[in-house]
Amino acid sequence: MDRVSRQMRVTALLATVGLALFLAAVWTARNENALVSDYALYAARFAKVIACFVIAFAMRSHIPSVERMLGAGAVFIGVHLVAYTATVMLGPESPEYLMASILSGVFSGIGEACIILLFAHLLSTFVPQVSAVAIPMVYLINEVLYYSTLYLPTPLILIMRPVGKVLAILLLLWCVRRKRTVAAGEQEHPLQYGFSLHVPREPLLGFLSSSQEWMLILAGTTLFPFLFGFIAQVCSNAGTNSGLYDVVNELMAVGVLVLLVAYGLLRGRRLTFDEVLYFTVPLFATGCLLLPYFWDDQVPLAGLLVKCGYTVYQVMFWMLLARKCYEDIRHTYLYFGIFYGLFELATAAARLAASQLWRADMVDFATMTVVALFSLWLIALYGLLFFAISKMWGRKGLVAASGTDSGATESLEAALPDNEFVDEANHSNDAEKVHKEQGAAETVSDASPFAYRLDAFCISYDITPREREVLIEAMHGYSMENIGRKLYVSRETVKTHLRRIYNKVGVSGKQELITFIDRFKE
Repeated sequence: MDRVSRQMRVTALLATVGLALFLAAVWTARNENALVSDYALYAARFAKVIACFVIAFAMRSHIPSVERMLGAGAVFIGVHLVAYTATVMLGPESPEYLMASILSGVFSGIGEACIILLFAHLLSTFVPQVSAVAIPMVYLINEVLYYSTLYLPTPLILIMRPVGKVLAILLLLWCVRRKRTVAAGEQEHPLQYGFSLHVPREPLLGFLSSSQEWMLILAGTTLFPFLFGFIAQVCSNAGTNSGLYDVVNELMAVGVLVLLVAYGLLRGRRLTFDEVLYFTVPLFATGCLLLPYFWDDQVPLAGLLVKCGYTVYQVMFWMLLARKCYEDIRHTYLYFGIFYGLFELATAAARLAASQLWRADMVDFATMTVVALFSLWLIALYGLLFFAISKMWGRKGLVAASGTDSGATESLEAALPDNEFVDEANHSNDAEKVHKEQGAAETVSDASPFAYRLDAFCISYDITPREREVLIEAMHGYSMENIGRKLYVSRETVKTHLRRIYNKVGVSGKQELITFIDRFKE
């Protein structure tokens, strides 16, 4: 691993512990000792799904203020804890119990969506080799915490659930504060600052056409959790030892997560979607194949393989997604919102379907045989789809590469700094005219949104269109290398633009400039 600053290591550790605590507190609701009704569980799951989708689509062209998102999540979690306390005090025999349970679940689901997506945003701001280790560490700590709660008495569970969520939110707040102090020139992305910014609007699902991986991830995000959720719920209802809640299975899951932490250290920034499938499909498919044979035996082999495959897929999926979001941090809420929402939706729908089939006495050995064969058929189709799309995109990549001359590319990059100034000269008059028409007659007050202050600032200090573009990208948290790649200019050109802006304003760095703009009056 490349040299990582102490600041980054400490912040990543705090984020890892915080998310693990939060997930453990969330998953503890499945424990009977937590006294959470099925109504509250399903209300929380489906509210979380809806909240994830709403956040994803609402934020696809907008970067929200981190503080506001954190505040909203904390408020929802706070209301949930009040309602949860009421359900415990009322008891199932009370007529108000059902309503309090549903309210607790709804507010819990919305708050969990906000906090988990904020943690995803935070982990995606670390360099890929750090997030690739932090994410499996999250699941490793969470697995240990969750498994330990299965043996705790009810009073202790009732205390640990709210305490875990509150501690996690406090750790998240601490991490956000630490990310604000990231020094200029650090390799990691700082979390975006206290203001919100709009980014160029893009098609609703335009990202699906940007890479062959997205359709595959979309299929995997629904396929694997649905199969896992169905099998897990049936095995849990049946109490069979071929299920996924055996002591051996939990210990094996911990061992797999330890291996994933080591794998993240070795291949964190080079992880591909191919590797996710290479590890996941054999484990998952073999577990489904063996499930009927061990259904009536006290052998946890089938459930062990299914659980390990599911664990590998879920963790490596988050690792891959975090790396993609690091490449373009503005899409964090879109990507994680859609795919985490689909994950939860598929799992909840599968568990609900399995519960209904079990209550109707429609699940037996023959049914599980059909489920296993159907699962294998789906996995086989998924594998064929994966290899077909990979082969198709492989050909496209070769065609594109054959028409590219590396020497010409380097020459073009070397010429870009001069060309961009020509471009500025050609377009600066038109851009300046547009800016003046939009903002010349406008006075910026203390209550003005940051975007208006930014426009007025650019007009007052003669910030060129290209300088403004670089400034906005820098405020989003991109490094100079990433800004250069996005704008097709060299790192030195980006550095030059920023230095010119600082000189025009008379500030020494980005944070001082942002504070200046935020307080700017025309």
